[in-house]
Amino acid sequence: MVLNLMCPKCGKTVDKDNFFGTVCKSCFEEDNPTPLRMKIRSLSVCKTCGKVYGQKWVSYKQLKDILKGSLVCGFDNFYLLSNSFKENHKNEKSSITYTVKYYYKYSGKKIVDKFSQELPIKFINCPDCGKIKGNYYEAILQIRYSGKPKKDIEDALEKVIRAQESNDVVVVQNKIIQKKGYDLQITLKNLAKNIVRSMKQFSPDHNVSYKLVGYDMGKGRKKYRVTHLLRFNSD
Repeated sequence: MVLNLMCPKCGKTVDKDNFFGTVCKSCFEEDNPTPLRMKIRSLSVCKTCGKVYGQKWVSYKQLKDILKGSLVCGFDNFYLLSNSFKENHKNEKSSITYTVKYYYKYSGKKIVDKFSQELPIKFINCPDCGKIKGNYYEAILQIRYSGKPKKDIEDALEKVIRAQESNDVVVVQNKIIQKKGYDLQITLKNLAKNIVRSMKQFSPDHNVSYKLVGYDMGKGRKKYRVTHLLRFNSD
């Protein structure tokens, strides 16, 4: 036997299974249009390399994970059934529409719902690309010869630098001529390390030193510039 109850809000008579708390399902959904929301109101995308910002800068392929991680439910638990996003480009403005299908439980009953939100995209430079575009350098590569520079060493050095460069990545910010060699100002420390590693085939003497250049307030740590000295025997 089905037990019918009258909703005190709308006056309709519905069966007990369609009651949520003290009101019918329709009134409950009217008072609680969606318990789901997003913590983020916009999306930051690097205009140079295409990375997207969540808790940190990551590949654009991880965008769905970032969007999913931003979901917050007003109830203790919810269950995601599906989620997708669509890019929108109109009148030089871009946005992402994120849509999810989900359900949550209330008073032991399952409620299936959909949620969709449009997030405007802010195109900025990520920290790495900002450094690359702004003549910033984290490392110095000192190339020194005991005699005249050797062509095979110079060709190998040019090749490894060129291999790491692209339209968006500048490896050498500046070249400064010194006695018996030159200094290369390298944008990022990892790029300098890659160059040093590739030049080990010529067995240079390798010395490393560090210089304090500032303090990163955001990360609470000192900032150092590293200098790699590569001394080649060209006799």
